[in-house]
Amino acid sequence: MIGPIEHSKKRPKVAKASKNLAKRRFMTFFISKTAGTSIVLLCLCLHMATLKLDLNPDVTIPKDSDSPAKSHSMVIGAAEFVGMHVFIGLLRDSNSEFVLGMDSLKSRPGMPSELKQRRKDHLEEQAKKVDVGSRFVQGEACNQELVQMLLLKHGIDTVYYFEPESVEYSSGVSRPFRYPLNNLDCIANVLEPIRKLQGQGLSIRLVYIFGGFSLSGTTELILRSYNSLYSLNTITIHFNTTILGTYGVFEPDVYTMIDNLIHRREDKIEDGSMFSLVRDVVRLVISSSINNSNKMNKNFVAVAANITSMNRNQLSNMLKQAIDSVTEDQSGDQLQSIHYRVNDPLEDSESLKLEITEFVQWFLTVKDQKFLSNRTRTPKVVQVPRKQLCFVTSMFTDNATKSDPIVDVSEYDHNPPFRYFFFTNIPENGSLESELPTPGWERIVIPDFPFKRMITQSRWPKFMGWMHPGLQECRVVIYSDAIVPPRNKPLTSWKILAAKAISSPTGLYQRENLIVRKRNITIFGELDRIVQQGKDTKVNVERSKEWFEKQDGFSDEVKGYYNMFLIYDPTNSKFQELMTTFWAAYSSEEMSWRDQPLYRHIVNKLRIFPSTSGKDKLREYFPCTKSTAKAHKYVDH
Repeated sequence: MIGPIEHSKKRPKVAKASKNLAKRRFMTFFISKTAGTSIVLLCLCLHMATLKLDLNPDVTIPKDSDSPAKSHSMVIGAAEFVGMHVFIGLLRDSNSEFVLGMDSLKSRPGMPSELKQRRKDHLEEQAKKVDVGSRFVQGEACNQELVQMLLLKHGIDTVYYFEPESVEYSSGVSRPFRYPLNNLDCIANVLEPIRKLQGQGLSIRLVYIFGGFSLSGTTELILRSYNSLYSLNTITIHFNTTILGTYGVFEPDVYTMIDNLIHRREDKIEDGSMFSLVRDVVRLVISSSINNSNKMNKNFVAVAANITSMNRNQLSNMLKQAIDSVTEDQSGDQLQSIHYRVNDPLEDSESLKLEITEFVQWFLTVKDQKFLSNRTRTPKVVQVPRKQLCFVTSMFTDNATKSDPIVDVSEYDHNPPFRYFFFTNIPENGSLESELPTPGWERIVIPDFPFKRMITQSRWPKFMGWMHPGLQECRVVIYSDAIVPPRNKPLTSWKILAAKAISSPTGLYQRENLIVRKRNITIFGELDRIVQQGKDTKVNVERSKEWFEKQDGFSDEVKGYYNMFLIYDPTNSKFQELMTTFWAAYSSEEMSWRDQPLYRHIVNKLRIFPSTSGKDKLREYFPCTKSTAKAHKYVDH
């Protein structure tokens, strides 16, 4: 933990509105007068039994001045490679007044906790050299309560979130978009408190940084969805170069290249790799959050990583000169710097020389340690050709004996390209009470969804099932509720239906709710009917109405849809944006569990309209009337 650093200067003046904002960021203030001087005491009665940190912030109320308010930043992933350097960069930035670092310090493949601890120790040492308040908290981004408390307590105005490597991770993922549960979805646990605090009048910008060739498509969709729904201040920055700097971990071929240069061996590898220094990354990250501030609340901002980069030969020449300036004695235990003999043509050459020299010195010190030399190559994701026509349905229940029977598709055509997937929480060969026969279906069991409502779990395969690994070979997905199963039709018939989804600009084909059109049923009118028909509670419906009323540009009179079957192209970007945005709102479980009213609003808000059909056009493929003897009772949890 980094201890508080006393400020030698008074905090600058802010506008009246900003003063009110600052007041709301603190829990309680007691003001007393002593010898004509106002003394402000901040009292925070917080008990964090699981955290070993001092929760008394080294922050004061803004004083009158002609200067703008300085920033209070939070770095999530402060013990990540780039995260550590950005934390230090913020400490040295003239606009910073307080920097908060948070990291779990947990190990993961290729990243031992030992290295993370070294990074934490390093940034602690750097924090002692500057006149900026700072702290480090050991905690996880998935801990939404902790994140919200820290944002409020320290008056954070900018959050820098460094994406960790993708790891299957069940603990703490409360709002999954992907399955298997993945730590990348922890971003939702950071966005949620920002959303809630924004509702209280606070403005917090989030800068999301990911590097290399990380598959952050879904994460970017989540960020876009929160921007669309709540106008959150969001910036994404993607670096597709290999970043070099102290305390980094490299791919084996990069390690080999540097090691060859050190030992005067020829580097024979020639490829198209590009390299950047971490100092340039830090500059871009910090400047982007400032330069794009005027674009916030208008649109999602994606920043191109326009940083200085070098190819392999350029980097090799630069490292050779740097290595010539650093010598190692016979024992190999000590290093000494000698005069740097490089006349570097690049701008800011002195600081560049210094950084290259520091990097080489650090590399020589740690090059034989396992965390650096034994790193395995990050496997490349191979895109599998999508050729399958996939039927999907689902049934999630706490008692299978009370569930609707599942249609037997064992007599259907199972030759390629046909696949039949059934999502459920009920395992096969369970007890008599939990048996759920699914003849002819490939059963996908998801027993660990963290949602409170069973119906939310059942809606995931409908709206987000395209994210599941089992569906990554599907060219078209045909989803239908379990009580409206697909008919046994030949491939020629299904190809006609699949073509409608592929040709749709939004990649989606479904049935329009013509009753809504004929009777002019509004969203609020549909919600009232839901209560009258006993399909949801009045409390949940009122929550939905309150949520809709807070939405910018909400329109009550919009087109309606039936969601009992969806035919879609899972690769269509518009389709992905629509479903992810819907899920960002629906999975909060803060409103009605009936999905049609919310879906109508999201479609209209994003202007992503599915291609539609009437009832008769789909009757050939599905029974368009739900038939079930089971009575459903809705209980709020």
